[in-house]
Amino acid sequence: MQSLVVSQVAAGVIKDHVPRTRPNGNCCASQASGHVASSFASAAYMHERYGLWHGVFGYTAATFVGFTRVNADKHYVDDVLLSALFGAVTGYWFTNDRAPNEITILPTFNQDSTGVELTFRF
Repeated sequence: MQSLVVSQVAAGVIKDHVPRTRPNGNCCASQASGHVASSFASAAYMHERYGLWHGVFGYTAATFVGFTRVNADKHYVDDVLLSALFGAVTGYWFTNDRAPNEITILPTFNQDSTGVELTFRF
């Protein structure tokens, strides 16, 4: 769950700060792909948690998601590659005991905004 939240927040922050037009000509939000980041975070989780064959299935499905995003002219290839890398790293990092126990991720909601609160203890 944490890897999905972190990958989605990161994709959203990148989308907000990198004004890149999508290949289909629609304004902005091309870099990075939240679909691909989530897919690869899930694949990395399945690989680390359940073993190689679950990972092969997960990475195959995630690669298909990336292919469809490029094929539908929603993202450039480098958008998808960056998102895949980031998703896989977060999926790997937040599985088992790799993540420090002092990290807390909480969704926040109020009348004016929606966000995620990250708390790190040193």
